[in-house]
Amino acid sequence: MNCRPAPPDRTRALAEGQTEALWRLDVMLREKALRKMLYESAAQVDEALCLNVEDLYPQDKLGKVTAKGRAPEWIHRQAGTAQLLPCLIAGRKRGPPFLTGVASRDPAARRHAPR
Repeated sequence: MNCRPAPPDRTRALAEGQTEALWRLDVMLREKALRKMLYESAAQVDEALCLNVEDLYPQDKLGKVTAKGRAPEWIHRQAGTAQLLPCLIAGRKRGPPFLTGVASRDPAARRHAPR
């Protein structure tokens, strides 16, 4: 079997102006919260998407995730995520916070997120 090495990763972090522009985009609350969580916590996308509301600890700004190998790990949220998540999960006690159908059913919650 002939395995070629993967090409070098040439991706770069976003510049400060690019991240500021990202936060100003007019997108749904779900996307804003997910982007903030990924940026602030350096969590992997699959970890954040596998979170459940019952695994979030708002008072400690923590979220319990199952990492590769099924070991539990913690996502540490910062101020931006901590500000958006309560709006996103308002009234929900369980299930994925980034569930697609939830935010789209409530037109009032679609874009009313702190900037």
